[in-house]
Amino acid sequence: MKREILLLDENGTLFVPTDTNCIAMTEYEIAELFGIIAPTVRAAIKAVYRCGVIRAEDAKRYLRRENGNIIEVYSIEIIVALAFRINSFGADKVREYLFRTLRANGTRSAVHLLLTCSRIAEAIPPN
Repeated sequence: MKREILLLDENGTLFVPTDTNCIAMTEYEIAELFGIIAPTVRAAIKAVYRCGVIRAEDAKRYLRRENGNIIEVYSIEIIVALAFRINSFGADKVREYLFRTLRANGTRSAVHLLLTCSRIAEAIPPN
């Protein structure tokens, strides 16, 4: 399976792969996207799990690299949850993208995503 990541360039442009089901980012890649340090990502992930909106089994998986190493990666669901948990430039760009996409598509799944995001924001007060 191909692994995709979200990227933010130096101009603040967010690049999102067309197949969001393939998004799987490491803790370091998430920290880089949001412009924060890895321990902050780790703490925010634990907080999301504690509130019960997203379970670890649904958000995390392990992939074997070509060199035999195993890496821990997180799904788009946890990245979206973290975008509402973390207050940074990168997280703001992810939120902007989500709301722009929601307004453009207006689908039933988009409404579900918005409701999930609001539950996360209410359940987890920011740092």
